[in-house]
Amino acid sequence: MSYSVYFKYGGKKYKLPVNPEEIKRSRELNIENYQVLGTGQVSVPSYYNLEEFSFEAEFPSQDYHYMNSGARADADYYEKMFRKAQKNMKPVRFIASNDITDDISMMVLVKSVEAVEKAGEEGDKYLTIKLQEYKAPGKRYVVVPTTESTAIKQEEAPKEPESNPAVTDDKTHT
Repeated sequence: MSYSVYFKYGGKKYKLPVNPEEIKRSRELNIENYQVLGTGQVSVPSYYNLEEFSFEAEFPSQDYHYMNSGARADADYYEKMFRKAQKNMKPVRFIASNDITDDISMMVLVKSVEAVEKAGEEGDKYLTIKLQEYKAPGKRYVVVPTTESTAIKQEEAPKEPESNPAVTDDKTHT
């Protein structure tokens, strides 16, 4: 059983050096409440909010025996990646695999990055990361209805010749 957390950003794959103890996953349903006369309050579900993830993980600055294989021992390397993705407002692929249940694999935005450096562990950092599901805005096309009778009336209407009252035929002026 191998548990792994990855991020893909800028053509690179970042494997977390130490797995987080827990990954919090939440999604809320937006519910609108209305007061109906004589009946009382009713609630109407309207839409799901985007999914959010949060976790805290250790990012060592040197190799330790408990680090995941294939990960770098460079806390600044990971922090810079998260902050760059946040600053550039670019989505990142978030992958969490546990080989038991369905894996998480989705595009997310880095909502916040909090770094803590503890005394006695100089160089090591503990990052608290908050992620939000990314959905790109889609194009919307709106069809403007035209009534058939309006279109026919415009086509059938006879066009009057344009006239200029200042110009008259067969008259001379001296």
